[in-house]
Amino acid sequence: MGEKNGLKVSNYCVSFIDILGQREALKGEGLLPDFESEKDRSAFLVRVKRTIGAINQLQTQAEK
Repeated sequence: MGEKNGLKVSNYCVSFIDILGQREALKGEGLLPDFESEKDRSAFLVRVKRTIGAINQLQTQAEK
């Protein structure tokens, strides 16, 4: 899933302080969903990209 977009999505157990507002961004998400339509899959990828983007930006800034 998402390979053509350069994303690899998996289930992980993660604990972090929510300084990026990810709790709200991922509210209602559980484990990786079974998609009933391409629209559901696309909406999920939008949320994942927003989350990954925020985390990636924080990591990049911390490395400078």
